[in-house]
Amino acid sequence: MITLFIGVTCLYIILFVVTLVAAIAVIAPTYLTSVLGHPTTFGDYLHLVRLATSLGTVAGALGASLETREAVLRATYGGRERERRALALERQNRDSDS
Repeated sequence: MITLFIGVTCLYIILFVVTLVAAIAVIAPTYLTSVLGHPTTFGDYLHLVRLATSLGTVAGALGASLETREAVLRATYGGRERERRALALERQNRDSDS
């Protein structure tokens, strides 16, 4: 359980940093000032990125939970690996039947 927590935390931090760099590069401070109605600070970018990163993480988790096992295998493994897994499963079923 702790390994999962560490993994999710590390990925969240990486996503946060990448999103922060992208936000600073793409969103001009003058535009953000006009939208917020007050002078833009670095903290405004941090709040925006925290919101985007958190929403992205939750949306990704929800989307992943809706996927079937076959869809996950298709996305993570190539065709040859899927063939190997199918053959291994077939052998396992044949061995258990005898």
